Amino acid sequence: MLEAGRPYDVRLGAASQARRIEFGILSCGIDMTPAETPYELGLERLVELDKPADFIGKARLAALKDMPVTRRLIGLTVTGDRLSPNEDLWPLYRRGRPVGLITSLTFSPRLKQNIALGLVEAACAAPGQRRTADAWTGTRDALVTALPFVPKRQHAGTARPTPPA
Repeated sequence: MLEAGRPYDVRLGAASQARRIEFGILSCGIDMTPAETPYELGLERLVELDKPADFIGKARLAALKDMPVTRRLIGLTVTGDRLSPNEDLWPLYRRGRPVGLITSLTFSPRLKQNIALGLVEAACAAPGQRRTADAWTGTRDALVTALPFVPKRQHAGTARPTPPA
């Protein structure tokens, strides 16, 4: 199987946690579960309700389309010393009240700071808002940021070789 990819330097590997979070790529079962809707996760552009084909959940997604969401996926920068990659759910607070969870976190060498994805109450999702998080090492300050952390035009090293004609 890999032999066919040898001319293109195809290798086995796993996604880098830092790159995944920098680019706002969600991990199934971690950042998104069956409990979240595409609308909460910012994935509404992928819901094609106007297509004639039916699919499981189409009626429910159509019903949710124009309803306000109660939660939103957010990016966060987290203060303090470098944190190890984490996919444990850490509570997020606003003025001491729980408002959501950090779902994935890592230190970004590119951005030189801890970055995270989280799911919070919709009213607490605007970039620039300050939150606190319970981390392994104690309470950390966090700042809500827009996703992705790294714009598409800065995705260095993601170009693929063109196959021979």
